[in-house]
Amino acid sequence: MKRNAVVLSIVILFLLSLSSVHAVEIVPQNACSCGLTTESVRVVNQDSEKHSFTVSVEGEISPFSVVYPPSFTLPGDGYIDVTVDVHFPCMKDKPYTGFIVVESDDGSVNKFPRAYFTRECPNIQLRSASALKEASPCEPVTFRFDITNAAPFKDYFSFKVLPEDYSDFVSLNSQKVALQPRQTHTLFVTTSFPCDVSGKKDFTLITETEKSNLRATTPFSLDIKPDYKFDLSVEDKSLSVCEQTRKKLSVSVANQNDFSQNFHLFLEDSPSWVSLSASSLSVNSSETGVSELTIQPPDGAAGSYEFSVKAVSEYGNISESVPVRVSVSNCYDFTLNFDFPERVCCDAAELPLVLYNNGTESGRFNVSVVSPEGLSLSSDAVFVASGEAKSFALDLDSCPSSADEVVISVAPLDAPELSKTFSRKASFIKEDSCSEIALLKDDFTISYSNYSLKLPVRNIGAKPTYYYFSLVSGSWEHLETFDFVLKPGEEASVKLYLEPEGIPEDKYALELVATTASGQEFRLPFFITLEKEFDLYEFLGSVYMSAVQNPCSFSYKVLLFVFVVSLVLSVAFSLFRSRCKRIKPRRRLTKLLRFFAYLSFVAVLAVGITFLFCNYGLSSITTYVPSNISAPPASPGQSMPSEVNQTANVTVNESEGAQEEFQGFVLEIPPEGTFEWDLSEVFRDPDADVLYYTVISPPSLEVEVNNEKGVALITPLEGFKEGSLLSVIVSDGEYTVSSPPIKVVFSSPEDKETVSANSRKNEEGASSLGKYIFIALLLVLLILFFRVLLSRREQKHEEPALVKKPSVSQLRGPEPPKRKRGRPKGSKNKKKRGRPKKNE
Repeated sequence: MKRNAVVLSIVILFLLSLSSVHAVEIVPQNACSCGLTTESVRVVNQDSEKHSFTVSVEGEISPFSVVYPPSFTLPGDGYIDVTVDVHFPCMKDKPYTGFIVVESDDGSVNKFPRAYFTRECPNIQLRSASALKEASPCEPVTFRFDITNAAPFKDYFSFKVLPEDYSDFVSLNSQKVALQPRQTHTLFVTTSFPCDVSGKKDFTLITETEKSNLRATTPFSLDIKPDYKFDLSVEDKSLSVCEQTRKKLSVSVANQNDFSQNFHLFLEDSPSWVSLSASSLSVNSSETGVSELTIQPPDGAAGSYEFSVKAVSEYGNISESVPVRVSVSNCYDFTLNFDFPERVCCDAAELPLVLYNNGTESGRFNVSVVSPEGLSLSSDAVFVASGEAKSFALDLDSCPSSADEVVISVAPLDAPELSKTFSRKASFIKEDSCSEIALLKDDFTISYSNYSLKLPVRNIGAKPTYYYFSLVSGSWEHLETFDFVLKPGEEASVKLYLEPEGIPEDKYALELVATTASGQEFRLPFFITLEKEFDLYEFLGSVYMSAVQNPCSFSYKVLLFVFVVSLVLSVAFSLFRSRCKRIKPRRRLTKLLRFFAYLSFVAVLAVGITFLFCNYGLSSITTYVPSNISAPPASPGQSMPSEVNQTANVTVNESEGAQEEFQGFVLEIPPEGTFEWDLSEVFRDPDADVLYYTVISPPSLEVEVNNEKGVALITPLEGFKEGSLLSVIVSDGEYTVSSPPIKVVFSSPEDKETVSANSRKNEEGASSLGKYIFIALLLVLLILFFRVLLSRREQKHEEPALVKKPSVSQLRGPEPPKRKRGRPKGSKNKKKRGRPKKNE
């Protein structure tokens, strides 16, 4: 006591020396291992101002300690009780030391030492009413256990019963409870086993605590007395059998009672080839009855089967089942694999085969060749163990080139009746065709914009082959793929690079040569057709230039087309009209016939006027362009200069002295070569926008425009006529203008004379030809005109079949006056005899 008083005095003096902290603590000297020790520490703020405090634990007890709250704020003269929980490990008779540290925000620190000595404490107290009980089958039994918390703190208790195999038959009234110190809980464990269960059953109750981490085991047992007890057994519960064999097993029923009893036997989920010799057994006390189980699977019943043998006692109706697993296999299950391709090269010495024995019996197999002739075996008998494979080969004595199938017969030597025949489609290729290659497509159509072509090839031989490719006399085509290796049936492409520029449109015959490593060559001919792609813009440009360059010829073509179409339609409608018997369609056809007849007449008349206009001194109008053109018709923001500068090779100026033939711009170019025309010097935009040019030219004049440089490259082609016209369309992205026609002439006088002579000759021929065409068209027009007149006359005199028939009322004439109702005076009620007179 004196010692404790001294210690307490020292602590009080130490606390008084602090400015803001005062702590009062309860320090137990002993603690329970695997248990929880709780302390309450009061922290007092002895200052008049508010301060913040932090409480922590240091030393050996720090890992097992929890402080709540760890930090807080106290007003002047305030206090708080801080809880410190120490959960000691399960090590008894061991000392632990540490400090409870209290820190203030003014920097003051107080450490309170702690010393503990752990010992083993009986935290769990368990008492059982009865550890062994007896019961009958199907009878539920309850065990009672009283659990008391002997610890000085609250703890959680959890319960479970072992073994877990009995978990379906055991239930507890509670799985987990919380107990205060010295509190007791009553646990009830109830067992309820099926009626066919008997004998002694041992259990163990496991009680565990959460805080103190203790574990207690309590054993208890249940003895179920057998009533009508018997034992059912099968000789072999898992067996393997072969198809078409018989297997017999004994089914035993042991009567363990003190009296005789009858038992009924059943098969559950069994296949049809499983049977019992006896379905009922009468067994004396302590004796065993036997029934025979027969298993006889038929052919094709390979597989795994599972069924049950069930016995039911006469007294108590207690049943017991025994599962039986049967694996049925084909003891002579074998297959033959042909380990060679369908296409076989005759230079092969052997053809490999593999025989698989999938049965349960090892043995020898007899192998023979059925077809074709030329194949043989060095050994007819092959031994193959169960579950293994054996490789052997067919000898190729001669090349059976006409064969298309290989047939092999295999039979077990122990069971020749189970022989099987295996076949494989196969074609035998002669040695000179084993590396043959074929071109899958031999006709190609390309345009001038194509520069590459893929030739698909396939190895139609019977072995992998290396091929080297080459072209025969290729001038505008070159190979990009020279060699590769192809397996039988594999496809690949030989890439061909083309340069079709300058090559006329035609169909060209080429030849691809494939050479093997052995020097064998295969020549593969193919065809390439060069076609020019249809360009709608170019077509419309040519039509426009044709109309501008030669209006007479263009007018002839258009009017002749209209005349021919109108003439054909008028003849067709005339034929339809003559066969039509209905009035309304006939009238419509007559109107259409008149319309196309008049249209053909107008077309012929226009052809005649055009012929006279173009052949009697009036043709100069066809190429007329006003002489006052200083620029093309300009849209807002664009202009075209009246003066035109000259370049080294191309000159553009207004014609002087040739106003009767052409008034406008003239472009003089040399007769040969390509010339550059600077368009930027001819066309200007006042806003300095970028201009885009499009040149419409005849087909005989090749023009390539470079919008980036603002130039046009002009090249006269074969058939170019001097005096042809071209037009330039200029756009700045917002507005678009077109130039007047520009006549293209040669700069050499000799070329001009030659061209003019040829043009005069062509015009004279065209003039004479036009006269004959004009006379023929006039004759056709007269014939057609008279045909229309005749059709109009026929319309006035329609055939009677087409005249509308009068109605019945019109044929009968006017109706007689209606008779008044009632009978006139003096008349008799008699009908007049005789027939009524007909109305005429």
